[in-house]
Amino acid sequence: MTTTSEPEQGIRKPGRPRSAQAHKAIIEATLELLAEEGYQGLSIEAVAARAGVGKTTIYRRWSSKEELVMEAIRHVQLDIPVIDTGNFRNDLAAILKTASQGIMAYPYPFLGKLVLKLLGEYQTNPEIFQGALTQLILPRFQRFFHMVEQAQARKEIRGDLDPELVMGLVAGSLYFHWIVMRHLLPTSSTSLADWIEQVIDAIMQGIATK
Repeated sequence: MTTTSEPEQGIRKPGRPRSAQAHKAIIEATLELLAEEGYQGLSIEAVAARAGVGKTTIYRRWSSKEELVMEAIRHVQLDIPVIDTGNFRNDLAAILKTASQGIMAYPYPFLGKLVLKLLGEYQTNPEIFQGALTQLILPRFQRFFHMVEQAQARKEIRGDLDPELVMGLVAGSLYFHWIVMRHLLPTSSTSLADWIEQVIDAIMQGIATK
């Protein structure tokens, strides 16, 4: 998982900002509250209070909370590192290390909290969920698919495998560990570095060329 520029908190000046400043303050406040409270817990009143604007300022720009949130998601700036060591196993290790450090730290960094809250909208608000997938998840998947195709071209991993399957093995392991296992087994003696090595070993056993 990569990181995003976390909106600054507690730095807004007194008084109501104008135009572009107001727009920026509203977007930042929306993202902060989404990460803290989730979509269901977010309100226009809370956004207005944190942004230092009136509710009418928000409603002049967005007709609903959903419209505001969808635009806020589109403003998230992703820093997706280009990882290409020339070796697929090393690429996997670098990706899992970066992602794990980004989303498994406690308390969760901004992007980790935001993604977790938005993915929770799968059943209650599929449009918000889809927006999160498109803006926050898809760019990473596209980068990973290219990495898999390069590894297949180098004959490091099986050419008959769909890149989506490989992505599922890697991302599924990471998210399940992040959301479930570390809470079920909080006292596990396995270090993050060891966990990454074990996951990579298990995945490579199935996808490496023989």
